[in-house]
Amino acid sequence: MSFRPAGILTLSSDFGGLGPYEGQMRGAALSAAPEVRVFDLWHGVPPQGVRLGAFLLPRLWPTFPPGTVHAAVVDPGVGTERAALVVSWRDFLLVGPDNGLFTLPFREGGEVRLLDPKRHGRPDLSFTFHGRDLFAPAGARLAAGLLEWNSLEPYPGRPVQVDLPGAEALPGGEIRGEVVLADPFGNLVTSIPSRLLPGPGAGGRGRVEILGREIPVLETYGQAEPGALLALTGSFGLMEIARRDGSAREGLGAAEGEEVRFFPPS
Repeated sequence: MSFRPAGILTLSSDFGGLGPYEGQMRGAALSAAPEVRVFDLWHGVPPQGVRLGAFLLPRLWPTFPPGTVHAAVVDPGVGTERAALVVSWRDFLLVGPDNGLFTLPFREGGEVRLLDPKRHGRPDLSFTFHGRDLFAPAGARLAAGLLEWNSLEPYPGRPVQVDLPGAEALPGGEIRGEVVLADPFGNLVTSIPSRLLPGPGAGGRGRVEILGREIPVLETYGQAEPGALLALTGSFGLMEIARRDGSAREGLGAAEGEEVRFFPPS
């Protein structure tokens, strides 16, 4: 394990960004290690959205420099006997509950250690807010080098994993996936990675079908007429369905889990 703390902690959660909870996590982190720089990464994971967090958060964490600690709090099992974990993945440490949120790092061989709530949490540890009382302060101490990986107890069993959204490649070039998220602009992020899509060419980039609608695959929003639907590669590295100068979610009435089918140029 080659992790070297960079003094950076990020916070992600399903809190929504509208309440007092994110601020309390930042405060608990800074109280534990005032020298650490604390950044909000993504508090828009849908409530209890462990599966979506497990799918999308690993696409966000690598934007930070090596040595960053990422605390992720999507924790419907808070206060139960579920374990609290620290995962070594690539050049990062991940801190959060053992509920499948770190499925991809486990599959990629990430090492796992345990947090002890009594040793590593705040003295007044609650049964409902381990983001503030355990994960944020422990993450800050890890980021500052005040808590070391080697001092943590190895995980004795097999961490929880969830079934991640995927994409199925079929004969003839068809790819089937699903809508995983509607972003703040109403773009529908799908589970189809851009690496499976053909590059630009004279025959176009194919089409997408969703809810009985056929939508062209383009490269930029500007290639579509105002108000028109299009599909393109978004910032997650996944295919998204968008509406030029509008909301694809409202235009289609599509929700998370809706099937999406991609067809290559004919």
